[in-house]
Amino acid sequence: MLWFIFTIIYYLDYILVVDSGILPGHPLLENAVGEYFAVPTIISDKVDEDAPFDDVGHGTQVAGIALYGDIQQCIDDGAFNPEVWIFSAKVMFRNDSGKPDYDPDELLEHQLDTAVRKIARDYPRCKVINLSFGNTALIMFKGKRQFRLAALVDDLSRELNLIFVVSVGNFEYRAFFDSYPDYLLYEETAKITDPATSALAISVGALFKATPRQAYLF
Repeated sequence: MLWFIFTIIYYLDYILVVDSGILPGHPLLENAVGEYFAVPTIISDKVDEDAPFDDVGHGTQVAGIALYGDIQQCIDDGAFNPEVWIFSAKVMFRNDSGKPDYDPDELLEHQLDTAVRKIARDYPRCKVINLSFGNTALIMFKGKRQFRLAALVDDLSRELNLIFVVSVGNFEYRAFFDSYPDYLLYEETAKITDPATSALAISVGALFKATPRQAYLF
């Protein structure tokens, strides 16, 4: 048992965030980031290998949560003490609406595979891969076949012995808060999106430290 616990601690202090990059020089992140890199798009120039940094903010936010967990608690305590190393692989870009986006074909065909294999080769202690994005057009229902990106996550997880942590998708209809968790069963838009349908990934839902009434203030 002690060997098992030591193994978990040894390998889970490195996290790869596959997202839109991280802002350079961020005072709460710069001393805990091992490497930034971008996996460029081939068909377009939306992601440039020479521009691995965040231009939309999403990846920086995700990295902050991965690094510190409960940000509000850190603020209340007046202390930000990172306990892990963060690595950043940029595969997302700022779209015409100013939102984080990715090319689903390029992500599937080479970006995710390239990013994960690079980190597995260069930093073998990094065993946790965070994916905080998904395709809301690909929602899992009973009887559906597995989606291709989720299948790729399973393949990489099995082959390289990695743990993928994947967000299940965004759900912004606050009118359903009072009926939690029942709406997860009957509301068709509150379903798991690709690639969180992966069989081997840890699929994570939203965490919100507020009551439904308080949530309306945000």
